[in-house]
Amino acid sequence: MNRMQKCFQASILFIIAFSTNAQDKPFYVDGIVAEIGDQIILRSDIIFQKQALSQEGKELSDCEMLQEISLEKLLIHHAAIDSIEVTNEEIDESIDRRIQQLVSQIGSERKMEEYYKKSILMIKEEMRPLMKNQMISQRMQMNVAENVQVSPIEVA
Repeated sequence: MNRMQKCFQASILFIIAFSTNAQDKPFYVDGIVAEIGDQIILRSDIIFQKQALSQEGKELSDCEMLQEISLEKLLIHHAAIDSIEVTNEEIDESIDRRIQQLVSQIGSERKMEEYYKKSILMIKEEMRPLMKNQMISQRMQMNVAENVQVSPIEVA
C-alpha cells in the first residue's frame, strides 16, 4: 500500500470514529413543549423568558415559567375568539414606557445599548410581539374578571 492510500484509510477511520462518538451525545436544538389552540410554546420560549426575568432580578423555575406562558397563550387564544385587540399606538406607548423604565434603572440609553448589546430600535422591535401578547392577555383577563361578582361571604 502506498502512502496516499494509508492516509486516506486513516482519514476514513478518524471520520468514522468521530461520527460514532458524536452520535453518543444528543444535540438538542429546540422543541414544542405545549400547544394551546393555535399557539405553541417552544423550549426556547421558556429559556428566553427566564433570561428576561433574571435580568430584572426575578427567578422562576421552568415549570413556573411554562405555567405563566401557558396562561398568557390561553388568554391570547380566547382573546382572538372574542375579537379583543390592541392598536399599534397602544403597543408603541407601552414599549416607550418600558424603555424609559429600563433607561432610568440603567442610567442612560447608551448604557442600555451596551448592556443589551443592541440598539434601542432593535430592543423595541424585539419587545413588540412580547408587549402585544402581554397587552392582549391583560385585556382578556380584565374582560373575564369584569363580569365576576363575589360577595364577602363567598370570599371567606
